[in-house]
Amino acid sequence: MKVFHTGVVLASLLVAPPVFAGQKYIVIGDSLAANAEQLDVKSGAQWMGKIRKWRFGEYSVVTSKNSGTHESTKSNLLNTKVESKSSETFTFVLTNNAPDSASVSARHNAVVQSSQAMPLGKSWTLGTDQVAQEADSVTALITIHGEPGETWSLLMRGAGGQNTEGGGGEQLLTNGTRQITLLFVSSVRDGDQPRHTPLVSLTVPAFGFEFVEDGRSLGAVQYCGGSSGGPAGMYKYVVWMRRDLDARMKLVLAAAMTTILQLFAA
Repeated sequence: MKVFHTGVVLASLLVAPPVFAGQKYIVIGDSLAANAEQLDVKSGAQWMGKIRKWRFGEYSVVTSKNSGTHESTKSNLLNTKVESKSSETFTFVLTNNAPDSASVSARHNAVVQSSQAMPLGKSWTLGTDQVAQEADSVTALITIHGEPGETWSLLMRGAGGQNTEGGGGEQLLTNGTRQITLLFVSSVRDGDQPRHTPLVSLTVPAFGFEFVEDGRSLGAVQYCGGSSGGPAGMYKYVVWMRRDLDARMKLVLAAAMTTILQLFAA
Protein backbone atom coordinates (compact mmCIF):
# COMPACT_ATOMS: atom_id res chain seq x y z
CA MET A 1 0.00 0.00 0.00
CA LYS A 2 2.02 2.98 -1.27
CA VAL A 3 -0.38 5.76 -0.28
CA PHE A 4 2.20 8.57 -0.34
CA HIS A 5 3.46 7.63 -3.79
CA THR A 6 -0.01 7.12 -5.27
CA GLY A 7 -1.39 10.35 -3.81
CA VAL A 8 1.47 12.44 -5.16
CA VAL A 9 1.22 10.91 -8.63
CA LEU A 10 -2.55 11.32 -8.87
CA ALA A 11 -2.39 14.92 -7.67
CA SER A 12 0.22 15.72 -10.29
CA LEU A 13 -1.77 14.15 -13.10
CA LEU A 14 -4.78 16.25 -12.16
CA VAL A 15 -2.92 19.54 -12.56
CA ALA A 16 -0.49 18.63 -15.34
CA PRO A 17 -1.14 18.41 -19.09
CA PRO A 18 -0.36 15.14 -20.85
CA VAL A 19 3.35 14.47 -21.40
CA PHE A 20 4.55 13.00 -24.66
CA ALA A 21 7.33 10.69 -25.77
CA GLY A 22 10.75 12.34 -25.47
CA GLN A 23 10.09 13.93 -22.06
CA LYS A 24 11.65 11.26 -19.93
CA TYR A 25 13.54 13.21 -17.27
CA ILE A 26 12.29 15.28 -14.37
CA VAL A 27 12.80 19.03 -14.67
CA ILE A 28 15.57 20.05 -12.25
CA GLY A 29 16.88 23.54 -11.49
CA ASP A 30 19.23 25.15 -14.02
CA SER A 31 22.03 25.45 -11.46
CA LEU A 32 21.86 21.76 -10.60
CA ALA A 33 21.69 20.75 -14.26
CA ALA A 34 24.85 22.78 -14.98
CA ASN A 35 26.84 21.58 -11.96
CA ALA A 36 25.71 18.01 -11.34
CA GLU A 37 26.86 14.60 -12.44
CA GLN A 38 24.01 12.54 -13.90
CA LEU A 39 24.09 8.90 -12.85
CA ASP A 40 21.92 6.10 -14.22
CA VAL A 41 20.62 3.80 -11.48
CA LYS A 42 20.72 0.01 -11.59
CA SER A 43 18.20 -1.76 -9.40
CA GLY A 44 19.57 -5.29 -9.30
CA ALA A 45 17.51 -8.23 -8.05
CA GLN A 46 15.38 -8.28 -4.92
CA TRP A 47 15.47 -11.54 -2.99
CA MET A 48 13.30 -12.72 -0.12
CA GLY A 49 14.14 -10.72 3.00
CA LYS A 50 16.30 -8.23 1.08
CA ILE A 51 15.85 -4.93 -0.71
CA ARG A 52 17.01 -4.39 -4.28
CA LYS A 53 20.75 -4.07 -4.84
CA TRP A 54 20.60 -0.42 -5.84
CA ARG A 55 23.74 1.09 -7.30
CA PHE A 56 24.67 4.31 -9.08
CA GLY A 57 28.08 5.84 -9.66
CA GLU A 58 30.34 4.71 -6.81
CA TYR A 59 27.41 3.96 -4.47
CA SER A 60 25.99 0.50 -3.91
CA VAL A 61 23.90 -1.45 -1.40
CA VAL A 62 26.13 -4.16 0.09
CA THR A 63 23.85 -5.66 2.76
CA SER A 64 20.16 -5.31 3.55
CA LYS A 65 17.19 -6.73 5.43
CA ASN A 66 13.56 -6.32 4.40
CA SER A 67 10.89 -7.22 6.94
CA GLY A 68 8.20 -6.87 4.28
CA THR A 69 4.85 -5.12 4.43
CA HIS A 70 2.35 -5.92 7.16
CA GLU A 71 -1.30 -4.97 6.61
CA SER A 72 -4.37 -4.99 8.83
CA THR A 73 -8.01 -3.98 8.40
CA LYS A 74 -10.77 -3.33 10.89
CA SER A 75 -14.37 -2.20 10.46
CA ASN A 76 -17.49 -1.43 12.46
CA LEU A 77 -20.33 -3.89 12.98
CA LEU A 78 -22.15 -2.97 9.77
CA ASN A 79 -18.91 -2.72 7.77
CA THR A 80 -19.76 0.84 6.74
CA LYS A 81 -16.53 2.31 8.16
CA VAL A 82 -13.24 0.61 7.35
CA GLU A 83 -9.70 1.43 8.45
CA SER A 84 -6.73 -0.16 6.69
CA LYS A 85 -3.19 0.06 8.02
CA SER A 86 0.09 -0.82 6.35
CA SER A 87 3.63 -0.86 7.72
CA GLU A 88 6.84 -1.52 5.77
CA THR A 89 10.33 -1.67 7.32
CA PHE A 90 13.80 -2.31 5.92
CA THR A 91 17.48 -1.64 6.64
CA PHE A 92 20.55 -1.48 4.41
CA VAL A 93 24.20 -0.46 4.27
CA LEU A 94 25.39 1.79 1.43
CA THR A 95 29.08 2.17 0.56
CA ASN A 96 31.20 4.20 -1.83
CA ASN A 97 34.89 4.31 -2.73
CA ALA A 98 35.67 6.30 0.43
CA PRO A 99 36.25 4.78 3.89
CA ASP A 100 32.84 5.94 5.15
CA SER A 101 29.60 3.96 4.84
CA ALA A 102 25.93 4.70 5.59
CA SER A 103 23.51 2.53 7.57
CA VAL A 104 19.82 3.20 6.97
CA SER A 105 16.79 2.05 8.96
CA ALA A 106 13.50 2.99 7.28
CA ARG A 107 9.81 2.64 8.08
CA HIS A 108 6.77 3.50 5.95
CA ASN A 109 3.38 3.66 7.68
CA ALA A 110 0.08 4.26 5.90
CA VAL A 111 -3.52 4.55 7.11
CA VAL A 112 -6.65 4.75 4.95
CA GLN A 113 -10.09 5.39 6.49
CA SER A 114 -13.04 4.86 4.17
CA SER A 115 -16.83 4.72 4.21
CA GLN A 116 -18.75 2.01 2.39
CA ALA A 117 -22.36 2.03 1.25
CA MET A 118 -24.66 -0.43 3.00
CA PRO A 119 -26.89 -2.38 0.56
CA LEU A 120 -30.59 -2.29 1.43
CA GLY A 121 -31.80 -4.58 -1.33
CA LYS A 122 -32.00 -4.47 -5.11
CA SER A 123 -30.54 -1.09 -6.23
CA TRP A 124 -31.00 0.65 -2.86
CA THR A 125 -28.04 1.59 -0.67
CA LEU A 126 -27.46 3.68 2.40
CA GLY A 127 -24.46 6.02 2.18
CA THR A 128 -21.72 6.08 -0.45
CA ASP A 129 -18.32 4.53 -1.06
CA GLN A 130 -15.62 7.13 -0.41
CA VAL A 131 -12.21 7.65 1.15
CA ALA A 132 -12.78 9.78 4.24
CA GLN A 133 -9.13 10.26 5.15
CA GLU A 134 -5.70 8.91 4.31
CA ALA A 135 -2.33 9.65 5.83
CA ASP A 136 1.12 8.19 5.67
CA SER A 137 4.67 8.82 6.78
CA VAL A 138 8.20 7.75 5.96
CA THR A 139 10.90 7.91 8.62
CA ALA A 140 14.47 6.87 7.91
CA LEU A 141 17.47 7.13 10.22
CA ILE A 142 20.73 7.54 8.28
CA THR A 143 23.93 6.90 10.23
CA ILE A 144 27.25 7.80 8.62
CA HIS A 145 30.11 5.71 9.96
CA GLY A 146 33.50 7.38 10.03
CA GLU A 147 35.41 10.04 11.91
CA PRO A 148 33.35 11.70 13.17
CA GLY A 149 30.09 9.74 13.04
CA GLU A 150 26.95 11.56 11.95
CA THR A 151 23.20 10.96 12.01
CA TRP A 152 20.55 12.33 9.63
CA SER A 153 16.77 11.81 9.49
CA LEU A 154 14.66 11.57 6.36
CA LEU A 155 11.07 12.61 7.13
CA MET A 156 8.31 12.39 4.54
CA ARG A 157 4.71 13.03 5.50
CA GLY A 158 1.66 13.18 3.26
CA ALA A 159 -2.06 13.29 3.94
CA GLY A 160 -5.25 13.55 1.95
CA GLY A 161 -8.96 12.91 2.00
CA GLN A 162 -12.07 14.88 2.78
CA ASN A 163 -11.35 15.30 6.49
CA THR A 164 -7.73 16.38 6.14
CA GLU A 165 -7.12 20.08 6.55
CA GLY A 166 -4.73 21.43 3.94
CA GLY A 167 -4.21 18.03 2.32
CA GLY A 168 -0.47 18.67 2.12
CA GLY A 169 2.67 17.16 3.52
CA GLU A 170 6.34 17.81 4.16
CA GLN A 171 9.55 16.19 3.03
CA LEU A 172 12.76 16.93 4.90
CA LEU A 173 16.32 15.64 5.34
CA THR A 174 17.97 16.99 8.51
CA ASN A 175 20.75 16.38 11.02
CA GLY A 176 19.13 18.69 13.58
CA THR A 177 21.11 21.71 12.39
CA ARG A 178 20.97 21.60 8.61
CA GLN A 179 17.62 21.26 6.86
CA ILE A 180 17.30 20.07 3.27
CA THR A 181 13.86 20.26 1.68
CA LEU A 182 12.71 17.63 -0.79
CA LEU A 183 10.70 19.23 -3.58
CA PHE A 184 8.43 16.98 -5.65
CA VAL A 185 9.17 17.49 -9.37
CA SER A 186 8.02 15.96 -12.64
CA SER A 187 8.97 16.08 -16.32
CA VAL A 188 6.21 18.61 -17.03
CA ARG A 189 7.59 22.07 -17.75
CA ASP A 190 5.68 25.30 -17.08
CA GLY A 191 3.66 26.21 -20.14
CA ASP A 192 3.63 22.71 -21.63
CA GLN A 193 0.57 22.20 -23.81
CA PRO A 194 -0.81 19.03 -25.39
CA ARG A 195 -0.01 18.63 -29.07
CA HIS A 196 -2.31 17.20 -31.72
CA THR A 197 -0.84 13.72 -31.50
CA PRO A 198 -2.58 10.32 -31.73
CA LEU A 199 -3.91 9.16 -28.38
CA VAL A 200 -1.59 6.14 -28.33
CA SER A 201 1.43 8.46 -28.00
CA LEU A 202 0.25 9.94 -24.70
CA THR A 203 2.54 9.02 -21.82
CA VAL A 204 2.67 9.65 -18.10
CA PRO A 205 5.25 12.08 -16.69
CA ALA A 206 8.46 11.21 -14.91
CA PHE A 207 8.49 11.86 -11.15
CA GLY A 208 11.15 12.52 -8.55
CA PHE A 209 12.45 14.76 -5.78
CA GLU A 210 14.97 17.62 -5.80
CA PHE A 211 17.02 18.25 -2.64
CA VAL A 212 17.29 21.99 -1.85
CA GLU A 213 19.10 23.70 1.03
CA ASP A 214 18.79 27.49 1.51
CA GLY A 215 17.80 27.94 -2.13
CA ARG A 216 20.72 25.84 -3.44
CA SER A 217 19.95 22.56 -5.16
CA LEU A 218 22.23 19.73 -4.01
CA GLY A 219 20.87 16.81 -6.01
CA ALA A 220 17.82 15.01 -7.32
CA VAL A 221 16.44 11.51 -7.75
CA GLN A 222 14.02 10.25 -10.41
CA TYR A 223 12.09 7.19 -9.21
CA CYS A 224 9.65 6.97 -12.15
CA GLY A 225 10.67 7.65 -15.73
CA GLY A 226 7.23 7.90 -17.28
CA SER A 227 6.55 5.76 -20.33
CA SER A 228 8.64 7.98 -22.68
CA GLY A 229 7.79 6.11 -25.84
CA GLY A 230 7.64 2.61 -24.40
CA PRO A 231 7.15 0.57 -21.22
CA ALA A 232 10.90 0.52 -20.48
CA GLY A 233 10.76 4.26 -19.73
CA MET A 234 8.73 3.54 -16.60
CA TYR A 235 11.85 2.04 -15.05
CA LYS A 236 14.30 4.82 -15.91
CA TYR A 237 15.84 5.68 -12.54
CA VAL A 238 18.31 8.58 -12.46
CA VAL A 239 20.32 10.46 -9.82
CA TRP A 240 21.85 13.93 -10.10
CA MET A 241 24.62 14.78 -7.61
CA ARG A 242 26.24 18.22 -7.40
CA ARG A 243 29.95 17.88 -8.18
CA ASP A 244 31.24 20.43 -5.63
CA LEU A 245 29.77 18.65 -2.59
CA ASP A 246 32.13 16.93 -0.18
CA ALA A 247 32.20 13.12 -0.09
CA ARG A 248 30.36 12.95 3.25
CA MET A 249 27.40 15.05 2.03
CA LYS A 250 27.20 13.04 -1.18
CA LEU A 251 26.97 9.84 0.86
CA VAL A 252 24.13 11.30 2.97
CA LEU A 253 22.21 12.27 -0.17
CA ALA A 254 22.90 8.91 -1.82
CA ALA A 255 21.51 7.09 1.24
CA ALA A 256 18.34 9.22 1.22
CA MET A 257 17.90 8.74 -2.53
CA THR A 258 18.31 4.98 -2.23
CA THR A 259 15.61 4.94 0.46
CA ILE A 260 13.24 6.81 -1.86
CA LEU A 261 13.99 4.47 -4.75
CA GLN A 262 13.25 1.40 -2.61
CA LEU A 263 9.98 2.89 -1.36
CA PHE A 264 8.52 4.42 -4.52
CA ALA A 265 10.12 2.89 -7.61
CA ALA A 266 8.02 0.49 -9.65
